[in-house]
Amino acid sequence: MAIHRVWGAEDPTVEAAIEAMGNGLPAQSVQLLQSLPDHGRVGIARLTLARAYLALGRGEDSLQALGAASGMNWIADWPVLHRGTAEQCAGEALILTGDDRRARLCLDQACRQSGSVAVDRCLALLSELCRKTGDPKAATDYARVLWEEWPRSSYRGHGGVLLAELIAAQHPDEARAILAGVRLIDTLAEADRLRAAELLCSLLLDKRPGACLVVAEQEARRLPSPGQLPLYRALAMCALDPQEGLRTLQALSGDLRTTPTAQAALERLRAAPVHQADVGMIIERAHAEAELGRADRARTLLLPLATDQPAALIALSDVPGTDMGAFIDSPAARNPMAALALGRALVVADRAADGWTLLRRILSAYDAGQAAGLPLADLLTWAGRAAEAVDPQAAAALRQRLLSLDQPGQATGQAWCDEAERRSREGGDAEAAWERAAHLLPQDHPWAAAAAWRAARNLVDQGIRLADARRLVEVPAWAGSDVDQLRCRFLLAQIAERTGDRQAALRAANSLLPLADATQLPRLQQFIARLLPGN
Repeated sequence: MAIHRVWGAEDPTVEAAIEAMGNGLPAQSVQLLQSLPDHGRVGIARLTLARAYLALGRGEDSLQALGAASGMNWIADWPVLHRGTAEQCAGEALILTGDDRRARLCLDQACRQSGSVAVDRCLALLSELCRKTGDPKAATDYARVLWEEWPRSSYRGHGGVLLAELIAAQHPDEARAILAGVRLIDTLAEADRLRAAELLCSLLLDKRPGACLVVAEQEARRLPSPGQLPLYRALAMCALDPQEGLRTLQALSGDLRTTPTAQAALERLRAAPVHQADVGMIIERAHAEAELGRADRARTLLLPLATDQPAALIALSDVPGTDMGAFIDSPAARNPMAALALGRALVVADRAADGWTLLRRILSAYDAGQAAGLPLADLLTWAGRAAEAVDPQAAAALRQRLLSLDQPGQATGQAWCDEAERRSREGGDAEAAWERAAHLLPQDHPWAAAAAWRAARNLVDQGIRLADARRLVEVPAWAGSDVDQLRCRFLLAQIAERTGDRQAALRAANSLLPLADATQLPRLQQFIARLLPGN
């Protein structure tokens, strides 16, 4: 919660107090401000004093400085420009004093005020307050706004953890997806990282023990205090390889080994007549070992199975550094899905001729109705890549066949991105290709936002089909804050302005202000000025 000098702090003592707060010296700030004869006057000095008391954990004194101790309509005495920050400060002070009801009211009101309000911090505090006071729906709503609409906030990861915890019981799949995103935040606080990792492990353990093993190991390496993660790793190993799981449980530190969960797992394993992992668990463990960077161990697990087990051959094809040529004529390669994975691995390994021979055979089987369930778009993609170096005429025919598919997905969407770039080079109708790509690509594809803004910009420039243009950019505009997503958001603001939706235009434009560079900021400010009442 920053104090801005533009608010009019001209007194040198107040300036010194503000500087002391910036340097993490709240006690010095209090000492300076208490020396002022008018430190109780509503304004910057009092606000700084209240913040200093708050930083020192003196909630009651902070409320006294704000004039909020009585609980009456104290905020009316504050200038409009200061009210948001004063409400936030009061809300945080009320949390310290245990008055959760009033704290919630103040923080919620702070989010609706102008001024230097740390709305993202308020949202995090509000979510925690609502959860504590038995209002999980409101807690979820606040956490969701923080997670979805504040992509660059330092509190976003905390909001994601809160949201996942609140919805995990009813919506475990969504919670897993959120936690996976939280883990990607490099600046995530250690406490939030541990909470996210432990919750994600608990959601993965029963049905995806391999993924649980990966999360437990990766996050335990990053954290100075791994909490329950070694236990989750041991429990995952019990499912993947009972014999090794038993040894891992027995090797746990005393506190973890004596937990009821660990003891129950030990009893089950000791009572089991056979400690042998099944094929499915061996393959799942191999996937985990490969993801953890232990390719040699993954190969050791899969090689004895890959000749006869299609699932093992598919898994082996993803392990880097594996010579897949030996499996071309194996029994497992007669399975269409395994053969497709093998063909893809051969193409990636620059063995296009072998890949083309195999993939052409699968394509013939598919066309003859002998490979039901095979993803045709993937087959055409990899067969086309193999044919480029061996049979260019066949590759061109395969590309056209892929482009003719009306199936949303990564393969078809990426094919239209490639087609758009080819048309750009050759002077064709690239905009139509980008629009096709935007409709087909999954929203989490790296090219989704790029395709959307290219297609929408063309429609906006021509002044046609503005409703279609808006549909193209609406989702990627709020999906994140990379360059293409921000371009989508600015286009959304322009389209909303053109169609008379000033509220949506202002929301999109205002959200871009903190992200604009020196060149973009004046243009954005002029755009916003046009939308304000009276213009």
